[in-house]
Amino acid sequence: MKANRVLYNLLTTVVVLFVTIVSFPAFAGGLDRVMVTGPTGVGNGSDPDGPWIPENLGSRIQIRGEQLELGVEIMMPKFTLRKRGGRTLESESIAHILPYLDYGVARGDDQVIGLEISTEYGIGASFSNSYRVMDTYSLVSGTYVKPFVAQRLSDRWSLGLSVMLVSASLDWRGPLDINRHYLPIYADTKATGWGGGFGAGLFYQPTDRFALGLNYMSKVETDLFGRTEISQFFHFRDQIKTRFEFPDRLTLSAAWQPAERWLVVADCNYYGYSNNSLDAVSIKFDKLMITKSVTTDWVDNIVVHFGISWKASQRLTVGGGFGYMTKAIPDATSDFMTPDVAGAGVAGRVKYEVADGFDLTVGVSRGWGSNKARGTEVTADIWTVAVSGAVKF
Repeated sequence: MKANRVLYNLLTTVVVLFVTIVSFPAFAGGLDRVMVTGPTGVGNGSDPDGPWIPENLGSRIQIRGEQLELGVEIMMPKFTLRKRGGRTLESESIAHILPYLDYGVARGDDQVIGLEISTEYGIGASFSNSYRVMDTYSLVSGTYVKPFVAQRLSDRWSLGLSVMLVSASLDWRGPLDINRHYLPIYADTKATGWGGGFGAGLFYQPTDRFALGLNYMSKVETDLFGRTEISQFFHFRDQIKTRFEFPDRLTLSAAWQPAERWLVVADCNYYGYSNNSLDAVSIKFDKLMITKSVTTDWVDNIVVHFGISWKASQRLTVGGGFGYMTKAIPDATSDFMTPDVAGAGVAGRVKYEVADGFDLTVGVSRGWGSNKARGTEVTADIWTVAVSGAVKF
């Protein structure tokens, strides 16, 4: 029986890992979204039954028994560009399917091991006739595979550690540019690659009703390989190589239970874009034997969340919250290929225990924002619907 359970968990992990890697998002806000991944997180009030701060690796020590959560997000981003002279461009209506997995098992009272798979970073947009008569599509995304262990150090302190394996993807279909001056030459570029890093989290719970968390995720360098195809005026194909770095992230979190069935949570996330090489992304061409540099000049940004959840009954839990995110892409390099805005978001969710050991959760969030850059107003409006099922063995 135990062997069958282990095999089931392993097969589920492999299948969801495959589906996750081949599914890619597009959304605004540097490389991070303003609300949560999945229906349960600080921006959605977390859960009074725990973990209180799921983004903190040390908080996973609150997992009891064995549990597996499988979910999917349907993300629907919409961007609007209003240029000087009144011309308006609206991005194509696209629904992105983002599966995720969260698994954890307690080994005694002092240790929890598990695995999390989710698409944590992404930016991009798709416009029709955005540049003269050209359609454009851009996407950079990072899917994180994070095996973790949480260890209780004392009655009040817990430590969580994780290795991170990241699948990166770059899609870039649009005009070539020279120092951000676009040419009437269309290029279709695709590249994928892998990188690795680590994560660590401290969880401090001085009382039964209050906790603090400090979590760190290292930057991840990914080497991407692919091809580019030029199809305007002449036809040419070439192999390319590039490198992209996802930023390090430092998160300070807090959780408080004012009453037994209530939970209030908040966090502040700092993303260190200036600590890596995102001042430019260099693309090396094989046959042409040249290197083209795309100026980015991304800057550090901050994302904050606040959420509340309430266990209304033994089977029903509701929650919600809001978030705010500053810009990561400055006005000088933000355009229809890489739109970015400072934004706010709201979210809500309902969790219902359908049967003993099985919970169904549904969440909805909306993020929005606007910004003016070089005479163009950029507006983002992003809806996300998330559904998950959690099994406790």
